[in-house]
This record gives sequence, structure tokens and C-alpha cells, in this order.
Amino acid sequence: MLSRHAPRICVILLLALFLLLAPSHGQAKGLTCDFYDIPEIPEGWSVSIPPGFNERKSSLGHFINKTKDCSVMIQVSETKTRATLAEATEQTLNSLRSNGCKILNGPSRQGELTRLEVTLTGTPAVMWVGTDSDVLAVTVISGDREECRLFLAAFRNASPRLFPSAEQVQP
Repeated sequence: MLSRHAPRICVILLLALFLLLAPSHGQAKGLTCDFYDIPEIPEGWSVSIPPGFNERKSSLGHFINKTKDCSVMIQVSETKTRATLAEATEQTLNSLRSNGCKILNGPSRQGELTRLEVTLTGTPAVMWVGTDSDVLAVTVISGDREECRLFLAAFRNASPRLFPSAEQVQP
């Protein structure tokens, strides 16, 4: 079973910050974090929250393309126990609903991940839930899906059990 706090952290941080944050950092050439690398941040994108683990064993990365009006947010949390994808999805769904999030479509299995379409602020977003052993990842994209797909194509060393590939982003 996942830590009680992991889904709540994912939902609150991912959806609220994701849909409301403006960029606060300039363009970076690339970045490396514990679970993925982006050797070169695509043109037009900036890092508003750089990923990195905090004291709660959680990492939040937020990337935005203001010109194309889109963003990608990635929350990765270490959990105390292993959880199946079905368990992680169910706990995330319960947390989303209890925080006022509307499920527009899904959940549906997409490769190694669960895909959902959601909204918290009226802006639709696509969310993927993934788990690998004792790690839970939630990836949320909003806005121009083609631009988000191109952003995800820049990822390297990303686990298909945790993160969507560019091919999984559908227009």
C-alpha cells in the first residue's frame, strides 16, 4: 500500500500548481534528476520548478512553454511499500475526487501506465500514473498536446513504468 500522503501530495501539487504557476526561472540548457534526464530543454520551454527530492522523498518538476500555452508537471514520490498500478491508480483517483478534481475520461491502461483526463480549474489536462517498485510517478500535461509531446521526446533514461513516452501523447 502507498504512503497515505503520496496521492494527496501528487494531486494538490500537480494540479493546483500545474495549472496556476507562471515560470520563475530562465531557460536552462538541460537538467538531470534522479529519474529522468533532459539533455537539452526544447526551445520555448522553461523550468519553473526544477526537480529534486525534498525531505519527504518527493520530487516535483514543472516545465512551461508560455508562448504555446502549455505545461508539463512531474511528481515522483518514494513510497514505503510496493503498490500495483491498480492500487496506485485507485488511491490517486480517490485523492483526486476528494480534492474536487473532475475526472473527464478514464482511467484506462496505456502501456505500463494508467491514463486519465482530468480538470481542477476548468482547464483540461491529461494525467498518467505509474509505479515501479516503491516509486510512484504522476505526469500531467495541459495545453498544446503536440508541444507537450515534443517536450517528452527530449527525455532520456526515463522509465516506461513511471513516465509516458512522447508516443503516448495523443492529439
